[in-house]
Amino acid sequence: MKKNIYHLLNLTILGGMLLTGCGRDPVSVAIRAIEQGQLQNAEQILTHALQDDPANINALMNLSIVYFKNGRHDDAMAGFLQVAEQASQDPRPLEYAASIQIENNRWAEAAALLDEALRRSPRSPSVQTAMAIVDLNTTGATAARDRLLKIIADTPAYAPALFNLGVINRDWLKNQSEGKKYFQRYLALEKNNPHSVIARVALTEKMRNPSTLPPSSGKPQSGNTARDNRNRVKYF
Repeated sequence: MKKNIYHLLNLTILGGMLLTGCGRDPVSVAIRAIEQGQLQNAEQILTHALQDDPANINALMNLSIVYFKNGRHDDAMAGFLQVAEQASQDPRPLEYAASIQIENNRWAEAAALLDEALRRSPRSPSVQTAMAIVDLNTTGATAARDRLLKIIADTPAYAPALFNLGVINRDWLKNQSEGKKYFQRYLALEKNNPHSVIARVALTEKMRNPSTLPPSSGKPQSGNTARDNRNRVKYF
C-alpha cells in the first residue's frame, strides 16, 4: 500500500528567499502582498511589471510563485523553467519546479530537476532534503534517511532535515526512539508552526501508521533556518 508522505516537510525555500529591493519597487510591493495572502493583488502588480519590462526576472519568478500558490501548476512550471534558464546558477526555480512534480507524484521528473539544482548548488540542504523525499518514493526509506543524515552532518541546525528524520524513523523504519530524538532536535529550533505541533504530538504518542496522518499540501514550507547569503537573483 502506498504510504502518504505529505506530512513530511517538502522544499523549504520560501523562508530563505525574502530578499527585497527598494521598498517602492513593484516586486517589493508584490512580495508584501504575497506575505499578506493578497495573491490577486500581487498577480496584478507583477503582471503589470512584466508588461513594462518583459526581462524582469524577479517579477517573473514571483508571478510563478503566485501561480503555484493558486494551484496553476502549468503556468507556474513554465515560469520557473524560464527563470531557471535565465538565472543559470540559481537552484531555486528548479526547486520550485521539482516541488510541483513531487506534489503530482512525478518522481522521475522531480529527480531530474533536483539533479540539475544540485549541480548548481551541491551543498544546498533544501535541495538535498527535497531529493530525500524522492529517494523515499523511489529507492526507499533507508536511502532517504542516509541522505538526511548527511545533511545534518554538514548543517546540524537544518530543521527540515531533522523533522523528516523524525518522521522516517518513526513511520517507515519503525524506530520510535530515533524518531523522537530528531523531533526533539527539531523542536529546539522550530516551536510555532504546524510541523512543530506534529513533532510535539510525536513525542507523547505511540507509533502510528503514516497512512493515518492527515495530508498537507506538499508545497514548499517556510522556516528555513539555513539561509544562503550568496549573491543571487533577488526574489521572494
